[in-house]
Amino acid sequence: MEHRTDAGRHAVSLDIHHRQPDHVVDLLVAAGLEVRARMLRAPDHDGPFPEESPQGFVLARKSRSAPSETR
Repeated sequence: MEHRTDAGRHAVSLDIHHRQPDHVVDLLVAAGLEVRARMLRAPDHDGPFPEESPQGFVLARKSRSAPSETR
């Protein structure tokens, strides 16, 4: 975990929990969700909030039930 007390010129109290995207996918699948997309991008070093580590994004949704299961 990483704790930040400033973001740009603003005082904040922010806890950042770094997770590996594959681990997050495993947790989502174990919870019964269907993973639809995942993306990993390089850190954005420019702009008002420079990043030091890659950023991962995962899109998941509730799995569709078979028609016989929904009645």
